[in-house]
Amino acid sequence: RAYDATQSLQGMVPGLLVSNSNTGRPGASGTLTLRGQGNLDNNANPYILVDGVEMSLSDVNPNDIESISVLKDAAACAIYGARAAYGVILVTTKKGEEGKMRVNYQGNVGWSTPTVLPDMVDSYEFAQYWNAGCINAGSPRLYSEEKMGLLQQYIKDPSSVDPWFELPKNSNMNPAFENSELGVGNTNYFDLHYKDWAFKQNHNLSLSGGGKKAQYYISGGYYSEDGILRYADMDFSRYNFAANISSQITDWMKVKVNTKFMHSDEDTPFGDGGLSEGFYHSLARFRPTVAPIDPNGHFTELTMIPYLQSGTYTNTQRDRFSLTAGLDIQPVKNWFIFFDYTYKLMDLEYEALNVSPLIYGADGVSTSKGVRDELGVSPDGKFTRYYAHTRYQSINLYSNYLFTLGDKHNFTVMAGYQEENNDYSYMKNSITGLYSTSNPNVGMGTGDKTVVDTRNGWATRGFFGRVNYDYDGRYLLELNGRYDGSSRFADGHRWGLFPSVSAGWRISEEDFWKNAAVSAVVDNLKLRLSYGLAGADNIDASLWRETWKTGTTTYNGNVVSTYEPNGMKANPDLKWETTTSRNIGFDFGLWGSRLSGTLDLYWNTTSDLLMRQEIDSSTGYSYQYRNIGQTSNKGVELALNYHLIRTKDFNLNVSATYN
Repeated sequence: RAYDATQSLQGMVPGLLVSNSNTGRPGASGTLTLRGQGNLDNNANPYILVDGVEMSLSDVNPNDIESISVLKDAAACAIYGARAAYGVILVTTKKGEEGKMRVNYQGNVGWSTPTVLPDMVDSYEFAQYWNAGCINAGSPRLYSEEKMGLLQQYIKDPSSVDPWFELPKNSNMNPAFENSELGVGNTNYFDLHYKDWAFKQNHNLSLSGGGKKAQYYISGGYYSEDGILRYADMDFSRYNFAANISSQITDWMKVKVNTKFMHSDEDTPFGDGGLSEGFYHSLARFRPTVAPIDPNGHFTELTMIPYLQSGTYTNTQRDRFSLTAGLDIQPVKNWFIFFDYTYKLMDLEYEALNVSPLIYGADGVSTSKGVRDELGVSPDGKFTRYYAHTRYQSINLYSNYLFTLGDKHNFTVMAGYQEENNDYSYMKNSITGLYSTSNPNVGMGTGDKTVVDTRNGWATRGFFGRVNYDYDGRYLLELNGRYDGSSRFADGHRWGLFPSVSAGWRISEEDFWKNAAVSAVVDNLKLRLSYGLAGADNIDASLWRETWKTGTTTYNGNVVSTYEPNGMKANPDLKWETTTSRNIGFDFGLWGSRLSGTLDLYWNTTSDLLMRQEIDSSTGYSYQYRNIGQTSNKGVELALNYHLIRTKDFNLNVSATYN
């Protein structure tokens, strides 16, 4: 069972790629990409809306999800605005239903295990390969015949060989025998560090019910996961709370309130201010010919275990809260008005302590500090803290009107307005040369101090409309238009118009098809065509105007503060990145829709890419963001679903996708 909703989409939707470069780490979540890479900044991700509110799928309790829909082409995404250029994922959570209160508990426990670890050679095989390489290179650094014999003997019986017989008595062992032909051992660093199993658990409790006029749904969830590294303090936990209520206060008005809260806590020695990712690289880099335990029973510096147990840590705590209140109004028959307001808070608190371990010498008494460069170790200690706060607000107002002309001409007209406002603040402090590593403080140290203070914001406004027409359920036409404005662009380039059109033809509803022999096999066939434009503003909020930074310099022998450009040249001519989508598709069903599926051919191009470009430093700047370049993605998508068993009480389906 997926504990992260992102994982549940893997392989379920053609054209949707779920990638996770941090697989195996507690709390790691995947990233989603629809129909290829839309730009070159690797941020062309679909717009995810959970009950109409933008949020990460990893922040949603999978047990609360009722359904997930994926919209891919511009016509389908048109009304969702400036962040929908790369597709939209719509998530609907569970709602209360009329009836007695229902209490549901769902819980499970499980274990994670590494599926594929590098198959490392033993120390004797390594020495053979090393000697062969040295002979080819003409190097004298060979393992002797005596050493080769000792390696074989150690593999058979480690207790029969002293692995440190070549170690000088006063050696500091920091490190010992690294990149040399000294020592005897047979160390597989992956087996040393990776556990066979890591425990995880998931528990969910929900209550739902209500009367004819009002319904409610309340849920709470808890998930925790241990890390897979044997000697590292790594774990992740997540708490979710959700509640929604809807009330029919009059015959023509319904009130809805939806709230969600998520808190997560992640511990790991890796991260900003902690250990670097060079740890994983080194697992495959060290020679297996050195024993992991020194003569006095301590883990050697070369194992990197002292760095994991030195007290170095990072802790990340995230809080996500959202509240949406809305009205559904029906003034007259077939006229619907929808309004909602969303208030969302996102907070992140991060703390990291970097402590250099003490490495024992050969005498088992003397020590020296471990300062391995590739692990990012700070010799005198380093403490980092930062806070990030985001406040987001949005208003949505739209209206639908349905009417029919004659008996077969059916219309739906929609018009709406959307407004978003986002404020962000970030404060980071770090210091080296700590007075104390047991009670660190960003104000207590003798080394370098770093202070970063960032504040910015952005806002969007959009007007949109849609007209749907169908003739007798056979011929379908949809026209969309959206006029968006973004504060990320300067006046004169702030607004963009993005139209789209789609059409459909239900071929299987035509008399010529119904009367043909093929209809006995293919009983459902629909042709779809779409073309549209969508805009994107995936850039920082201040690229069109000058930004400055503070610094220091020496003047007349004194250190003075400076105020200077931050290296980026402003570009007031930046404009919308535009994605053009073209799609042709078929929906089909065979043998009473026992076999059903969709086939799509698409071609998407993104022009005026918002990209960073290096410029001549003689200008006083180093780079500028510009509208340059274009990407193109073409593809074929096929989804099939077959009902193996379809009865009143039991259904068994098999599905497959190709793209």
